[in-house]
Amino acid sequence: MTIEAGRRALRAYNARRHLLPKCGATTKRAGLPCAQTAMENGRCRYHGGKTPKGKDWHRITRPANADKATAKMGTLERRAKQRAQRLAKMTAEEQAQYRAWRQSHTPGPPEAREARKQQRKQNAEIRARGAAHARSEPSAEMRALLDRITDLKAMQKELTKQTEQMVEDGREECEIFR
Repeated sequence: MTIEAGRRALRAYNARRHLLPKCGATTKRAGLPCAQTAMENGRCRYHGGKTPKGKDWHRITRPANADKATAKMGTLERRAKQRAQRLAKMTAEEQAQYRAWRQSHTPGPPEAREARKQQRKQNAEIRARGAAHARSEPSAEMRALLDRITDLKAMQKELTKQTEQMVEDGREECEIFR
C-alpha cells in the first residue's frame, strides 16, 4: 500500500467518523459523554472495550504468538504446582508456620528489604528517644515558663469575667486598668 492510498483511507474514515456510534461512558472531569468511537460492546478501548469476556475474564490471557510470555506463564504454573505439592506434604503445624512466614515476609530484592528494615529500626529509635524525653522532668526554665503560662491563663479568665460583668452593668472601664 502506498502512502497516498493510506492517506485516502484515513481521510475516508475521518469523513464518516462522526456518524459512527460513540462510547457510552461519561468522563471523570467534565461528566460529558466520551467522544471516542465505540467498539462492538458500546465502549471505547479506554472504557472497557478491550476487556476480555466470558467466565475467565479475570484470568491472564496469553498473546497468540508470544513464546517468551508462554514460557514465563508455564514456569509460573509449574512453580505454583510444586508449591501446592510441598504444602500438601506438610503437617498442619508446618502449614501454620509457613502461612505465618508468608504474612510476615515482604517480597522484593534483598537491598530493598534491608533498607526497609533499617528504616523501621531508625523509626523505633526515634520513637524511643521521644518517649524517654517526654518522661524526663522539665528543667527549671521550663517549669518557670509553665508557671507563667498558668498565671496568664488565670488572668485571662479573670479579665473575661470582668468584661462580662461590665457588659451586664453597662460600665465602660475595667477595674484592672484603673
